[in-house]
Amino acid sequence: MDIDITKYSKEIKDKLIRMLQSCNLNFLVGSGCSTPDIELLGDIEQEINNKLKEAGGKEEAENRLNKFKEKILNAHKDLNNKLETVEEYRKFLDMLSEILHKRSNINIHKKANIFTTNYDLFIEQAANNINAILNDGFERNVNLKNLFKFSTNTFFNTTYNNGQLYNYEFEIPKINLFKLHGSVSWKLKKIDDDDVIIFSDGDKYEYDTDFVSIMPSNDKFEQTVIKHIIYDLIRMYANEIEKENTLLISLGFSFEDKHLLDITRRGLKNSTLNLVIFCYDEKAFESFKSKFQNFDNVSLIHRTGEELSFKGFNKLLTEIINGI
Repeated sequence: MDIDITKYSKEIKDKLIRMLQSCNLNFLVGSGCSTPDIELLGDIEQEINNKLKEAGGKEEAENRLNKFKEKILNAHKDLNNKLETVEEYRKFLDMLSEILHKRSNINIHKKANIFTTNYDLFIEQAANNINAILNDGFERNVNLKNLFKFSTNTFFNTTYNNGQLYNYEFEIPKINLFKLHGSVSWKLKKIDDDDVIIFSDGDKYEYDTDFVSIMPSNDKFEQTVIKHIIYDLIRMYANEIEKENTLLISLGFSFEDKHLLDITRRGLKNSTLNLVIFCYDEKAFESFKSKFQNFDNVSLIHRTGEELSFKGFNKLLTEIINGI
Protein backbone atom coordinates (compact mmCIF):
# COMPACT_ATOMS: atom_id res chain seq x y z
CA MET A 1 0.00 0.00 0.00
CA ASP A 2 1.28 3.44 -0.98
CA ILE A 3 0.41 6.03 1.70
CA ASP A 4 1.22 9.68 1.03
CA ILE A 5 0.83 11.28 4.47
CA THR A 6 0.16 14.70 2.98
CA LYS A 7 -3.28 13.35 2.11
CA TYR A 8 -3.76 10.15 4.09
CA SER A 9 -7.31 9.43 5.17
CA LYS A 10 -8.97 8.97 8.55
CA GLU A 11 -9.54 5.36 7.53
CA ILE A 12 -5.79 4.73 7.26
CA LYS A 13 -5.13 6.54 10.54
CA ASP A 14 -7.77 4.43 12.31
CA LYS A 15 -6.19 1.27 10.88
CA LEU A 16 -2.78 2.27 12.28
CA ILE A 17 -4.38 2.98 15.67
CA ARG A 18 -6.01 -0.46 15.73
CA MET A 19 -2.74 -2.19 14.83
CA LEU A 20 -0.76 -0.31 17.49
CA GLN A 21 -3.33 -1.30 20.09
CA SER A 22 -3.95 -4.92 19.18
CA CYS A 23 -0.87 -6.34 17.40
CA ASN A 24 2.40 -7.78 18.61
CA LEU A 25 4.42 -4.58 18.28
CA ASN A 26 7.89 -4.47 16.71
CA PHE A 27 10.15 -1.72 15.35
CA LEU A 28 13.17 -2.01 13.05
CA VAL A 29 15.39 1.06 13.54
CA GLY A 30 18.31 1.94 11.28
CA SER A 31 21.12 4.48 11.18
CA GLY A 32 18.89 7.08 9.51
CA CYS A 33 17.44 7.82 12.97
CA SER A 34 20.88 8.63 14.43
CA THR A 35 22.05 11.07 11.76
CA PRO A 36 23.77 13.48 11.61
CA ASP A 37 25.63 12.42 14.77
CA ILE A 38 26.43 8.96 13.37
CA GLU A 39 27.60 8.27 9.82
CA LEU A 40 25.16 6.31 7.69
CA LEU A 41 26.38 2.78 7.07
CA GLY A 42 25.92 3.32 3.33
CA ASP A 43 28.05 1.01 1.22
CA ILE A 44 30.88 0.65 3.75
CA GLU A 45 30.39 -3.11 3.94
CA GLN A 46 30.75 -3.45 0.17
CA GLU A 47 33.71 -1.06 0.22
CA ILE A 48 35.50 -3.15 2.85
CA ASN A 49 34.70 -6.41 1.09
CA ASN A 50 36.12 -5.02 -2.17
CA LYS A 51 39.36 -4.03 -0.40
CA LEU A 52 39.65 -7.49 1.13
CA LYS A 53 39.51 -9.03 -2.34
CA GLU A 54 42.43 -6.91 -3.51
CA ALA A 55 46.00 -8.12 -3.10
CA GLY A 56 47.33 -6.68 0.14
CA GLY A 57 44.02 -4.95 0.81
CA LYS A 58 43.47 -6.31 4.32
CA GLU A 59 45.29 -3.44 6.01
CA GLU A 60 43.32 -0.86 4.01
CA ALA A 61 40.08 -2.61 4.93
CA GLU A 62 40.99 -2.61 8.62
CA ASN A 63 41.89 1.10 8.48
CA ARG A 64 38.55 1.96 6.85
CA LEU A 65 36.67 -0.08 9.44
CA ASN A 66 38.52 1.54 12.35
CA LYS A 67 37.85 5.04 10.96
CA PHE A 68 34.15 4.20 10.80
CA LYS A 69 34.26 2.92 14.38
CA GLU A 70 36.13 6.02 15.56
CA LYS A 71 33.39 8.26 14.16
CA ILE A 72 30.84 6.28 16.17
CA LEU A 73 32.98 6.50 19.31
CA ASN A 74 33.53 10.26 18.87
CA ALA A 75 29.76 10.74 18.94
CA HIS A 76 29.75 9.19 22.43
CA LYS A 77 32.33 11.43 24.07
CA ASP A 78 29.50 13.52 25.50
CA LEU A 79 26.11 11.97 24.94
CA ASN A 80 24.44 14.84 26.80
CA ASN A 81 25.45 17.20 23.98
CA LYS A 82 23.63 15.13 21.35
CA LEU A 83 20.48 16.95 22.37
CA GLU A 84 18.50 16.89 19.14
CA THR A 85 19.13 13.24 18.29
CA VAL A 86 18.66 11.96 21.84
CA GLU A 87 15.53 14.11 22.23
CA GLU A 88 13.89 12.51 19.19
CA TYR A 89 14.65 9.06 20.57
CA ARG A 90 13.23 10.17 23.95
CA LYS A 91 10.00 11.35 22.29
CA PHE A 92 9.77 8.02 20.47
CA LEU A 93 10.26 5.99 23.66
CA ASP A 94 7.82 8.18 25.61
CA MET A 95 5.14 7.69 22.96
CA LEU A 96 5.84 3.98 22.77
CA SER A 97 5.45 3.60 26.54
CA GLU A 98 2.19 5.58 26.34
CA ILE A 99 0.87 3.24 23.65
CA LEU A 100 1.70 0.25 25.86
CA HIS A 101 0.08 1.83 28.94
CA LYS A 102 -3.12 2.43 26.95
CA ARG A 103 -3.38 -1.18 25.80
CA SER A 104 -6.71 -2.53 27.02
CA ASN A 105 -6.58 -6.01 25.47
CA ILE A 106 -5.56 -8.35 28.30
CA ASN A 107 -4.55 -11.00 25.75
CA ILE A 108 -1.77 -8.77 24.39
CA HIS A 109 1.26 -8.11 26.58
CA LYS A 110 2.28 -4.51 27.28
CA LYS A 111 5.50 -5.16 25.40
CA ALA A 112 7.24 -3.81 22.31
CA ASN A 113 10.45 -4.90 20.60
CA ILE A 114 12.99 -2.56 19.05
CA PHE A 115 15.40 -4.29 16.67
CA THR A 116 18.30 -2.14 15.54
CA THR A 117 21.53 -2.52 13.56
CA ASN A 118 22.88 0.67 15.17
CA TYR A 119 25.93 0.48 17.44
CA ASP A 120 25.24 3.80 19.19
CA LEU A 121 23.77 4.32 22.67
CA PHE A 122 21.24 7.04 21.85
CA ILE A 123 18.27 4.82 22.73
CA GLU A 124 19.83 3.86 26.07
CA GLN A 125 20.60 7.52 26.82
CA ALA A 126 17.07 8.56 25.88
CA ALA A 127 15.51 5.90 28.12
CA ASN A 128 16.19 7.84 31.33
CA ASN A 129 12.90 8.52 33.15
CA ILE A 130 10.60 6.90 30.58
CA ASN A 131 7.47 5.29 32.02
CA ALA A 132 8.47 1.76 31.01
CA ILE A 133 11.26 -0.76 31.45
CA LEU A 134 13.97 -0.72 28.76
CA ASN A 135 15.54 -4.16 28.63
CA ASP A 136 18.87 -4.23 26.76
CA GLY A 137 19.59 -7.92 27.40
CA PHE A 138 21.95 -7.55 30.36
CA GLU A 139 21.40 -9.28 33.70
CA ARG A 140 21.85 -6.50 36.22
CA ASN A 141 22.35 -8.57 39.33
CA VAL A 142 24.15 -6.85 42.18
CA ASN A 143 27.91 -7.34 42.03
CA LEU A 144 30.88 -5.36 43.31
CA LYS A 145 32.58 -5.16 39.91
CA ASN A 146 29.63 -3.52 38.11
CA LEU A 147 30.01 -6.11 35.35
CA PHE A 148 26.71 -7.16 33.76
CA LYS A 149 26.50 -10.28 31.58
CA PHE A 150 24.44 -10.42 28.41
CA SER A 151 21.73 -13.06 28.25
CA THR A 152 18.97 -13.41 25.67
CA ASN A 153 16.83 -15.03 28.40
CA THR A 154 16.03 -11.57 29.76
CA PHE A 155 13.90 -10.83 26.70
CA PHE A 156 11.36 -13.42 27.84
CA ASN A 157 10.76 -11.89 31.28
CA THR A 158 7.57 -10.05 32.23
CA THR A 159 7.35 -7.77 35.29
CA TYR A 160 4.22 -7.09 37.35
CA ASN A 161 3.31 -4.68 40.13
CA ASN A 162 1.13 -5.95 42.97
CA GLY A 163 -1.45 -3.59 44.45
CA GLN A 164 -0.86 -2.71 48.13
CA LEU A 165 -4.51 -2.65 49.18
CA TYR A 166 -6.06 -5.18 46.85
CA ASN A 167 -4.79 -8.46 45.46
CA TYR A 168 -4.30 -7.49 41.81
CA GLU A 169 -1.42 -7.46 39.39
CA PHE A 170 -0.51 -4.76 36.89
CA GLU A 171 1.86 -5.52 34.02
CA ILE A 172 4.64 -2.93 33.75
CA PRO A 173 5.18 -1.88 30.12
CA LYS A 174 8.45 -3.20 28.75
CA ILE A 175 10.52 -2.31 25.69
CA ASN A 176 13.04 -4.92 24.55
CA LEU A 177 16.10 -3.56 22.74
CA PHE A 178 17.76 -6.04 20.36
CA LYS A 179 21.10 -4.77 18.98
CA LEU A 180 21.48 -7.10 16.03
CA HIS A 181 25.03 -6.05 15.09
CA GLY A 182 26.50 -5.39 18.54
CA SER A 183 27.10 -2.15 20.44
CA VAL A 184 29.84 0.26 21.50
CA SER A 185 29.07 -0.73 25.11
CA TRP A 186 29.65 -4.45 24.54
CA LYS A 187 32.95 -6.04 25.52
CA LEU A 188 34.18 -9.60 25.30
CA LYS A 189 35.58 -10.71 28.66
CA LYS A 190 36.65 -13.98 30.26
CA ILE A 191 34.78 -14.63 33.51
CA ASP A 192 35.28 -17.92 35.37
CA ASP A 193 37.00 -19.38 32.28
CA ASP A 194 34.04 -18.54 30.03
CA ASP A 195 34.01 -15.92 27.27
CA VAL A 196 30.98 -13.69 27.80
CA ILE A 197 29.71 -10.36 26.51
CA ILE A 198 29.54 -7.80 29.29
CA PHE A 199 28.57 -4.19 29.84
CA SER A 200 30.51 -2.35 32.53
CA ASP A 201 28.99 0.74 34.12
CA GLY A 202 32.39 1.55 35.54
CA ASP A 203 33.82 1.95 32.02
CA LYS A 204 30.70 3.61 30.64
CA TYR A 205 32.48 6.38 28.71
CA GLU A 206 35.84 4.70 28.14
CA TYR A 207 35.13 2.99 24.84
CA ASP A 208 37.59 1.98 22.16
CA THR A 209 37.41 0.42 18.70
CA ASP A 210 37.57 -3.03 20.29
CA PHE A 211 33.82 -3.05 20.96
CA VAL A 212 31.76 -6.06 19.88
CA SER A 213 30.41 -5.50 16.38
CA ILE A 214 29.49 -7.55 13.35
CA MET A 215 31.25 -6.03 10.36
CA PRO A 216 33.24 -7.39 7.42
CA SER A 217 36.80 -8.39 8.33
CA ASN A 218 35.90 -8.45 12.02
CA ASP A 219 37.84 -11.46 13.21
CA LYS A 220 35.95 -11.54 16.50
CA PHE A 221 32.92 -12.83 14.66
CA GLU A 222 34.80 -16.11 14.39
CA GLN A 223 34.65 -16.45 18.17
CA THR A 224 31.86 -18.80 19.10
CA VAL A 225 30.25 -16.70 21.84
CA ILE A 226 29.67 -13.69 19.56
CA LYS A 227 28.50 -15.85 16.68
CA HIS A 228 25.94 -17.58 18.91
CA ILE A 229 24.60 -14.40 20.50
CA ILE A 230 24.18 -12.58 17.19
CA TYR A 231 22.59 -15.70 15.71
CA ASP A 232 20.16 -15.86 18.64
CA LEU A 233 19.21 -12.18 18.27
CA ILE A 234 18.54 -12.51 14.54
CA ARG A 235 16.59 -15.72 15.16
CA MET A 236 14.43 -13.81 17.67
CA TYR A 237 13.73 -11.19 15.00
CA ALA A 238 12.67 -13.94 12.60
CA ASN A 239 10.49 -15.58 15.27
CA GLU A 240 8.76 -12.31 16.21
CA ILE A 241 7.68 -11.46 12.67
CA GLU A 242 6.39 -14.98 12.15
CA LYS A 243 3.95 -14.64 15.07
CA GLU A 244 0.29 -14.26 14.29
CA ASN A 245 -1.12 -10.72 14.36
CA THR A 246 2.18 -8.83 14.21
CA LEU A 247 3.02 -5.24 13.28
CA LEU A 248 6.56 -4.34 12.17
CA ILE A 249 7.32 -0.64 11.73
CA SER A 250 10.57 0.24 9.97
CA LEU A 251 12.19 3.68 10.24
CA GLY A 252 15.61 4.93 9.24
CA PHE A 253 16.40 1.46 7.86
CA SER A 254 17.32 0.90 4.21
CA PHE A 255 16.95 -2.89 3.98
CA GLU A 256 20.31 -2.96 2.18
CA ASP A 257 21.37 -5.62 4.69
CA LYS A 258 20.68 -8.67 2.50
CA HIS A 259 20.43 -11.08 5.42
CA LEU A 260 17.76 -9.06 7.22
CA LEU A 261 15.98 -8.36 3.92
CA ASP A 262 15.74 -12.09 3.18
CA ILE A 263 14.48 -12.85 6.70
CA THR A 264 11.87 -10.09 6.42
CA ARG A 265 10.67 -11.33 3.03
CA ARG A 266 10.28 -14.83 4.46
CA GLY A 267 8.37 -13.40 7.41
CA LEU A 268 5.98 -11.60 5.05
CA LYS A 269 4.67 -14.98 3.94
CA ASN A 270 2.85 -14.78 7.27
CA SER A 271 -0.33 -13.09 6.02
CA THR A 272 -1.12 -11.68 9.49
CA LEU A 273 2.14 -9.69 9.53
CA ASN A 274 1.86 -6.04 8.54
CA LEU A 275 5.09 -4.26 7.61
CA VAL A 276 4.85 -0.45 7.64
CA ILE A 277 7.93 1.32 6.23
CA PHE A 278 8.51 5.04 6.72
CA CYS A 279 10.40 6.27 3.65
CA TYR A 280 12.86 9.13 4.12
CA ASP A 281 12.58 10.40 0.54
CA GLU A 282 11.41 9.48 -2.96
CA LYS A 283 14.61 7.53 -3.66
CA ALA A 284 14.00 5.35 -0.60
CA PHE A 285 10.33 4.99 -1.57
CA GLU A 286 11.25 3.65 -5.02
CA SER A 287 13.84 1.31 -3.50
CA PHE A 288 11.29 -0.17 -1.08
CA LYS A 289 8.72 -0.53 -3.86
CA SER A 290 11.21 -2.64 -5.76
CA LYS A 291 12.26 -4.74 -2.77
CA PHE A 292 8.70 -5.56 -1.62
CA GLN A 293 6.71 -5.37 -4.86
CA ASN A 294 5.29 -8.88 -4.49
CA PHE A 295 3.82 -8.44 -1.01
CA ASP A 296 0.33 -7.11 -0.27
CA ASN A 297 1.02 -6.77 3.49
CA VAL A 298 3.60 -3.97 3.10
CA SER A 299 2.64 -0.28 3.44
CA LEU A 300 5.03 2.49 2.34
CA ILE A 301 4.48 5.80 4.10
CA HIS A 302 6.10 8.85 2.49
CA ARG A 303 5.68 12.51 1.57
CA THR A 304 5.61 13.28 -2.14
CA GLY A 305 8.38 15.75 -2.90
CA GLU A 306 9.39 16.06 0.76
CA GLU A 307 11.63 14.25 3.23
CA LEU A 308 10.16 12.25 6.09
CA SER A 309 12.68 12.36 8.92
CA PHE A 310 12.70 10.74 12.37
CA LYS A 311 11.23 14.00 13.64
CA GLY A 312 8.44 13.72 11.08
CA PHE A 313 7.76 10.14 12.16
CA ASN A 314 7.45 11.24 15.78
CA LYS A 315 5.04 13.99 14.79
CA LEU A 316 2.83 11.50 12.97
CA LEU A 317 2.99 9.05 15.88
CA THR A 318 1.89 11.84 18.22
CA GLU A 319 -1.20 12.45 16.06
CA ILE A 320 -2.02 8.75 16.11
CA ILE A 321 -1.61 8.45 19.90
CA ASN A 322 -3.96 11.38 20.43
CA GLY A 323 -6.58 9.29 18.65
CA ILE A 324 -6.20 6.28 20.92
